Amino acid sequence: MVTFNEEYLMTRRFDKKSIIIFAVSLIAFLALAIPFRDLLRINYATEVRPAAVLNTVLGIFFGMPAILATTLGNIILDIQSGVPIVEIIAYIIPQFLYGFVAYFLWQKLNKQNTDSKSIDGMPKIISFIIATIVASLTLAIIVGVEVGLFNKDIYLLIDFIVFVFVNNSVMNLFLGFPLIIALDKFVNKKDITVCGKYLLGSFVLETVCVATIIAINCRVNSNIDFTDSHFWEKIYFM
Repeated sequence: MVTFNEEYLMTRRFDKKSIIIFAVSLIAFLALAIPFRDLLRINYATEVRPAAVLNTVLGIFFGMPAILATTLGNIILDIQSGVPIVEIIAYIIPQFLYGFVAYFLWQKLNKQNTDSKSIDGMPKIISFIIATIVASLTLAIIVGVEVGLFNKDIYLLIDFIVFVFVNNSVMNLFLGFPLIIALDKFVNKKDITVCGKYLLGSFVLETVCVATIIAINCRVNSNIDFTDSHFWEKIYFM
């Protein structure tokens, strides 16, 4: 019998189910990315992007349909933001590589069991960290160089490389494990492993700690406007 992952990850045919994966992945990406585009903006060119986790996790889990969907999602966001067409075209390759590199490395590092996405031990945790860190670095370097060349600004180049790498790495390490565990639970109908339960517990604890730190540093009160870009700029540089 052909398993779920064999059918979706190993085949190159774009059948009906692959189209569904593509559509759902695109909708999920846009639904998460668009609201945060201005809400978590750091400056005129960059913002905190929780949706960055979807390129890698959906790519690892569903393969090429999801990788293409999240790449298209980034193109749509760039068009919406008024990015020049030449730059949009240049950004297609790094956005595609971001999801593909994570998927490729995950497959290579787990070649003994490419079907299973269960985070069931330290080897899978290390594989996920390596795959997403390398993918984030690949994206950061290429996009940073392109932005620097387009704007002829070495400082902007450095800023983009550092911020994109840090943002995407943190989002993958912070949100990636809970997301891939949830997908494995609800899509593949697999029980959460003991390792997965510890990771979910850590995620909850980290969320509480981060929220507390932000609250303390910002001296939360009724006058704070979380939609004000200067608020998130202070968080970024605090």
